[in-house]
Amino acid sequence: MKKLEELMELICEFNSVTVEEVKSKSRKQEVVRSRHLFHYFAWKYFKGEATLDAIGRVSNRDHATVMNSRDRVIPTWKLLNKQGRPFNMQQYNILEGTAHYINEYYNLNDELMRRKLKIQKRMQELQEELKQLSIEALIQERNEIQKQISKLKS
Repeated sequence: MKKLEELMELICEFNSVTVEEVKSKSRKQEVVRSRHLFHYFAWKYFKGEATLDAIGRVSNRDHATVMNSRDRVIPTWKLLNKQGRPFNMQQYNILEGTAHYINEYYNLNDELMRRKLKIQKRMQELQEELKQLSIEALIQERNEIQKQISKLKS
């Protein structure tokens, strides 16, 4: 799913790790943190569209790992923040806002596509009506000409 991949790229860029590292079996702290962030935000913003399995496939993990990551994120951040460790809530807020806008972008894009299809369908209907009106107009014109011809013959 494109939006999940885009979210992963955003989180990797933010934490200065590569997508390949997040998909790997690496246990480096910054890689694990990025993986957990991805699982959490993907679940939070795309849970109606993506299953835990789908989220896990993007990061080469199973659904149980996604659930575990999701459930660890907030308590871990709060603990790190209290200890004065590198990750703080300000970074979380920035990422959350960006994940929210990615979700909104795709929802808007989906809505625009639905509207476009609806407009295209209506255009086809109108073209069919126009063809029908043109045929009816031609038939009516032909009938009038035939009437005039009949009058001239009589």
